[in-house]
Amino acid sequence: MSSKSPNAVTPEPVFISHSSVDGAMANYFVEQLLVAGAGLSASQIFCTSAASSPISAGTNFNPRIRQAISHSRIVIALVSRNYYRSPFCMSELGAAWAAEKLLPILVPPVDFGDLEGVLHGVHCLRLEDERKIFEIYDRLREANWHRPNPAGVYAAKVKEFLAGLGGQLAKLPSPDVVDRSEYKKLENQVEELTSKLKASIVSAEGLRAAAKPAVLELARKVIFSVPPIAANGTTTGAVKPSGGDTEFSDLVERVSRIGKTVPSVIFRMVYARAVGSEAHFRVFESEAADWEAAVDQGLVRPYDDGEFYLNFQSARVSQLHEALRAVDDFWAAVDVEYRLDYEVSCRHIPSIREIDFSRKWFGFWWEEDPEDIPF
Repeated sequence: MSSKSPNAVTPEPVFISHSSVDGAMANYFVEQLLVAGAGLSASQIFCTSAASSPISAGTNFNPRIRQAISHSRIVIALVSRNYYRSPFCMSELGAAWAAEKLLPILVPPVDFGDLEGVLHGVHCLRLEDERKIFEIYDRLREANWHRPNPAGVYAAKVKEFLAGLGGQLAKLPSPDVVDRSEYKKLENQVEELTSKLKASIVSAEGLRAAAKPAVLELARKVIFSVPPIAANGTTTGAVKPSGGDTEFSDLVERVSRIGKTVPSVIFRMVYARAVGSEAHFRVFESEAADWEAAVDQGLVRPYDDGEFYLNFQSARVSQLHEALRAVDDFWAAVDVEYRLDYEVSCRHIPSIREIDFSRKWFGFWWEEDPEDIPF
């Protein structure tokens, strides 16, 4: 017989990060897409604006939020204009990014060009993009803690959701209603943190000596404000894999070597599979010849539904997939300081799921037409 402390908190696997003034829109998103569409229960979702808010009266707000993010499996951030004006949202965003649980969704009129800080270069979804919104369903379908509704149910709810989205967006208050003094206070805090961090990295020796958990956490908060070169002209001590890290260089070289043995469409398709987005893969007109070659070489297999799927019986396909996964496994295994050195130097997260990382090391991003970014 199991027992539970009366003060124990049941962790919710899905955390909804949103501005409090966008509460009605957040509720609409949760009820239409996550509950009615994907089949999640209210008890699986942490959303402070929900009618069944997980924060009861008298609960200390900040520790409960931190605990919820820590215990969650995925943090869905509804990034609106109001979101960027909220210090609480910025804190939640930083915590989710550091924990690698973040799934950011852009709320119109916010667009990719508006992104800054930790979201710069991160793969984001558009709330009004029917095709992209299916990535939420794919993430839940792959989870071992939830069995979602059939895809047809979710698809129907997506259409209902999009039909009513315009009305919800029209109700969103202007970000100018947010207290500007509160935002200014946050800016001052960021400047103070930035100043402290810059002082701690006067030299590579200084960074190594100060590399304690508290400093590393500080660095994560202001990572994109740190220059790669210290004031005295010395380097920050950041690892540059292309020149000094043999293991990582070998992994990248292996991916590139195997990638050259398959048509570009297969390289992109395997990449999409490796990052869990194969369901949204599409072929461009510029790849027609490559697609025919892939079929002729047995790299894909036809099915009764008229679709073609990767043939993992092919050594080239399976080896390329394993090589890509090995790159992510490498970064999952390194220590925090080593990873931080890379992020400070390259200004992006080391993961095959990040656009900037993929372009830097493999020369392309799997969603783009290879005619625009050649292999």
